[in-house]
Amino acid sequence: LNIDNSNTSNGITVGTATSGVPISIGHSTSETTVNDNLNVTGILDVTDTTDSSDASGDTGALRVEGGASIAKKLYVGTDLTLAATNKIYLDGGGNSYIYEASADSVQVVAGGTASLFVSDAGIGVPATSKIWLDNGGNTYIRESSGDTICFTTEGSDNFKFASDGGNPSIQILGNA
Repeated sequence: LNIDNSNTSNGITVGTATSGVPISIGHSTSETTVNDNLNVTGILDVTDTTDSSDASGDTGALRVEGGASIAKKLYVGTDLTLAATNKIYLDGGGNSYIYEASADSVQVVAGGTASLFVSDAGIGVPATSKIWLDNGGNTYIRESSGDTICFTTEGSDNFKFASDGGNPSIQILGNA
C-alpha cells in the first residue's frame, strides 16, 4: 500500500478528525522508518524496557546516534552513566565541567582550570589555590609555598604551619 500526496499545503493526515482515536503502525516486530523530521506535539512514550548496555548508541529502548537537544528539564530515574573521561559541561560546553580524569579520580574544572580533585585517596586543590571559608571573601586556607600552609583571615596571613626537612614550625603573623 502506497499513500502519497503531492499537495504540500494539506499533506496527509491520519486520525485527526476525532480526538482520542488510537493509531497503530506496524506489527510488534515491525521496523518503522521515518525518513524525515518527526515532530511530536504530545508525549513520546517509549514502553520498551530494554536496558542500554554501552555507549555505542545501538542498544537500549531509545537510541540516539546523533546529538540530542533537550529544551526542558531532564529527569533520569536510574543511574546516569558516561563513558570514561567524557565531561558534564556546566556552561553550555565551554570551560566549566566535571569529568573522570583517570580511574576513580574526578576533577572539577572551572574557567578552564582544574580546581578540585576527588579520588579514593582523598580531596585536593592545586598548589597555592585557596580553600575559601567565607564563600570567596577574605578568609581561606592555602599552600603559600612548598610544605607551608597559611591561614588567612580578613585578608591577612595569620597562622603559618611549615615543615623544613622534618622540622615543623608554627608562626603567628598579622592580626593574631
